[in-house]
Amino acid sequence: MMNFYLDDYDLIKVRINQKLYNSDLKVLFNGEDVPFEIKNDREHLFIVTEREYHDRDRIQVTVNGERYDVISRFISQTERFDREYCTDLRQLGSFPSEGKTVFRLWSPMTFGAAVCVEGREYEMEYLGRGLYECTVEEDLEGRTYHYKTLRHKIYEFTDPFSYADKDRSDSYVLDPGKFNTSKVRMEPYGSPTVYEMSVRDFSSDPAVPFSYPKKFLGIIEEGLKIDGKEAGFDYLKSLGVSHIQLMPVFSFDPDHSDYNWGYNPVTYNTLERSYLVSDDPYEQIAEFKKVIDTLHRAGIRVNLDVVYNHVYRHQDFNLDRMLPYYFFRYKDGKLGNASFCGNETRSESYFLREYLKLLTSRFIDVFDIDGLRFDIMGILDYVTLNEIYAGCSSKKADFMVYGEGWKLGDILPDEEKAVIENGEKMMDWAQSPIPNPQSPIPNP
Repeated sequence: MMNFYLDDYDLIKVRINQKLYNSDLKVLFNGEDVPFEIKNDREHLFIVTEREYHDRDRIQVTVNGERYDVISRFISQTERFDREYCTDLRQLGSFPSEGKTVFRLWSPMTFGAAVCVEGREYEMEYLGRGLYECTVEEDLEGRTYHYKTLRHKIYEFTDPFSYADKDRSDSYVLDPGKFNTSKVRMEPYGSPTVYEMSVRDFSSDPAVPFSYPKKFLGIIEEGLKIDGKEAGFDYLKSLGVSHIQLMPVFSFDPDHSDYNWGYNPVTYNTLERSYLVSDDPYEQIAEFKKVIDTLHRAGIRVNLDVVYNHVYRHQDFNLDRMLPYYFFRYKDGKLGNASFCGNETRSESYFLREYLKLLTSRFIDVFDIDGLRFDIMGILDYVTLNEIYAGCSSKKADFMVYGEGWKLGDILPDEEKAVIENGEKMMDWAQSPIPNPQSPIPNP
């Protein structure tokens, strides 16, 4: 089996094999022959076409009459692609209103897209610049849906812009205007003291009678004791800390284990289901907001530990299914692995940068968080992180940002990394000390 890849607007690449020697090659753009030149190195054949790719062109290569679809690959990592397909991310997602629901999806280089609502499939109209839209003449609030796109194969995925997912295959249509976005007024604090907490661990001890063990709501249970001493929320309040840092609270894979701290991201946009009590999506969002409001009333601010440098399985990640080969770094055709988890995100790309800015701003609007701690942020680029901070601090002047500024990986240039050595480029950020190089990096 041969795979032909579109790696630039006029460049098709394929690994050389015996079948290509002395073969009759043709390149077809939407069924029409296109002239081309051939170059090669020791391992690959490069087909340089006289015609450049245009939006939604279907390109095929024939080898002795046998047709192969050309798979769009690293063309999406060119600067030109970001210029031509940039869009306002605030218009993406599902938007219910009286009598209708609008769905908007960004998925460039597809041949078609559909939104699937509880067994019913609606074709989406292509608007250009990678945008698809569908208006269903029905208020679908509370219903579940996912997207389906056609490339060289069919991809199905949850909405990266949803506020809640039913499971790993469907998202909910929600109206954010119905969220409780009231804020608890807090007094200024002096020198911060941060207490790191695993949601699961904090309320796991069977000797303490938690009503909601291993859940968000377990954090704020009062009146609990162990061996006559305060436990639960009463213990937390007794510490006198200014902030708690919640280890990852967004959807993660437990990796076939009951125990996991959350550093295996499945989505960046929805809360971890195992930490929630209710099955109702509005109640789920309200649960986490209640925890933060209760902590705020006790004078404790809340920082979230976020894992934006990698995901658990890139091929299952909703963003990668939305546009394969765009959201992760590659070198010599292989995924980068600065995270030692099999992949590293391409934070410097237009869409991922804007996406992370949108999500972190949303977390302030919806949940009223007070800070962000970035897991191995040295894999990310400092421009993205500075823009995230600018957006967050415009909403909260005392918003806290910090992370692990360790230099890892060899794809992103060192001068662009969010590392301690570039501290002068990140004046608002605090960074963790570099670990002993003889010790492995902890990443449970």
